[in-house]
Amino acid sequence: MAKLNFVINQCYGGFGISELAAKRMVELGFKIKEKNNKYYEEGKWSLSDAVSYDLERDNPYLIKAIYQLGNKANGDLSKLAIVQVDFNVEKLIHENDGYEVSSDGYIIFSTAED
Repeated sequence: MAKLNFVINQCYGGFGISELAAKRMVELGFKIKEKNNKYYEEGKWSLSDAVSYDLERDNPYLIKAIYQLGNKANGDLSKLAIVQVDFNVEKLIHENDGYEVSSDGYIIFSTAED
């Protein structure tokens, strides 16, 4: 069965990525959406805002950046983890005040510190 990797946040506060993670994603080839890039170029948004707004949690550039940067990929209020599930799972993420868990997956990489 096919597997799907995606990113969740393991703490209260909400999903977010660091400026370093956003920069790494762009270096890897991630293309910022045109409207988001406009806000970034006008100085209204940070690079991490422009990259992460409407970002799919299974984005391969996001996953690669987290693997490469570890906890340096975390946003100010996040501890990111990569979860793997069977591709046919209906609801991947359950959220409570920003803290997220996967319904049927298991964590294969985490930036949360013990």
